[in-house]
Amino acid sequence: MNPLVLRDSTPDPRPLMTYLARLGSSSRRTQAGALDIVARWFGVPGAHAVVWHQMRYTHAMFVRARAEECYAPKTANRVLSAVRGIAHECRKLGLMPAEAYEAIREIRGVRGDSKRKGRALDADELRRLFASCDADDTTVGLRDAALLAVLYGIGLRRAEAAALCWKQVHDGKVHDLRRKGGKFVTSQLPEWAARRLERWARTVGRETPTVFGMAPSTIWDALDARCKRAGIAHASPHDLRRTFATMHQEKGTDLGALQELMGHKNVETTIIYDLSKEKRAAEAAARLPDPTGDGK
Repeated sequence: MNPLVLRDSTPDPRPLMTYLARLGSSSRRTQAGALDIVARWFGVPGAHAVVWHQMRYTHAMFVRARAEECYAPKTANRVLSAVRGIAHECRKLGLMPAEAYEAIREIRGVRGDSKRKGRALDADELRRLFASCDADDTTVGLRDAALLAVLYGIGLRRAEAAALCWKQVHDGKVHDLRRKGGKFVTSQLPEWAARRLERWARTVGRETPTVFGMAPSTIWDALDARCKRAGIAHASPHDLRRTFATMHQEKGTDLGALQELMGHKNVETTIIYDLSKEKRAAEAAARLPDPTGDGK
């Protein structure tokens, strides 16, 4: 099904502009990325190309179904929030009928266990991802290796990676990194990650405004394509952040130190990122002696 016929008229920029303008800077990046994803589901290149005031209940329900399929409830509901928000702006601007907006506004959110989506990659999957980059002698291979270096190497969010500037990268560190909530930190790059960023710098130069020249949604697409080339199951950019946290916890990094590394306000948030609990439980169960002695 083609969910929307949005190419029959010229997009009005006002709903997108006014919706994003009323958000904070961090939320603005997140919700703009969410709307870019929705746009691709509609078959158009980005949120700017969508005729949002043509959206109706069936279109929004299509978005809900795709979001529930692809994301954890928290993220799926963030996508729905963006859709409701831009519908609200369409209504306020007199572009969308009241009954159409009310139908979209009343669509229920996605319910379920927020922890069921997302995963941490194992060491073999990480090796295959980087090996795929190394075997790719194009600029895309070098770029993806550098991108993996910051997504996994220092646990950046994709919006943070998209905003990363060359002036921040020197002396083996990423300086003045603006984390979620507005806090600025300096992150030490692992030596192997610094090397891959330096190779990318030698290829493209340091005169470009940002390190990767990519939008957050494009980073998602690039990693998805790289996973396919590496022959591993799909992993999102945030899965690499989960892997960063899980690997640190498996290696015994102090929880307070990890909280700082990840830029979390609360340590409870950091704990959620430990996806090694099931692995440890299985290992503990395997160590339990068999009282029957029959080996079955």
